[in-house]
Amino acid sequence: MLASRHIGEKPKKNVNKMYLDWILSILTIAMNIMLGKKIKWGWIIMFILSLLWIYYALSLNPPQYGLLPAIIANLIISVPSAIKWFKEDKANQ
Repeated sequence: MLASRHIGEKPKKNVNKMYLDWILSILTIAMNIMLGKKIKWGWIIMFILSLLWIYYALSLNPPQYGLLPAIIANLIISVPSAIKWFKEDKANQ
C-alpha cells in the first residue's frame, strides 16, 4: 500500500522515460544495420547506446539489474572487435 497516494489517484508516469525503451530499441536496430554495412559510426553509437541502456535499466523502479549482464557482455565482446576493425581499416588506407 502506498501511503503517499490518495484512493483513486492514478500513478504519475515519468514522461522522460516513457518512450526511452522504444527509442533505445530503434537506435539499437539502426546501430546493427550500420555495423552490417561497415559504417564506423556504428561502433560509437553502440558504445553510447550501451551507456544509455545501463542508465535506463538502473533508472527504472525497481531497477532492472537483469539487463546489466547482457549490456556488459555486449561491451566486452564488441570493444575488441571494434579495435580490430579500426586497425584493419587504418592499415587498408
